[in-house]
Amino acid sequence: MKLVASLGHQFGGRPEWQNAHPGTCLVLAFLVQERSALQI
Repeated sequence: MKLVASLGHQFGGRPEWQNAHPGTCLVLAFLVQERSALQI
């Protein structure tokens, strides 16, 4: 779990731990960044 969370953090993700009754669910949220006209 720590490995997945740290890899997600390196790529700009935000880890969120949720109770899955029973167990644990890890959700990685990544924000979408807009591209400038020069990057397209």
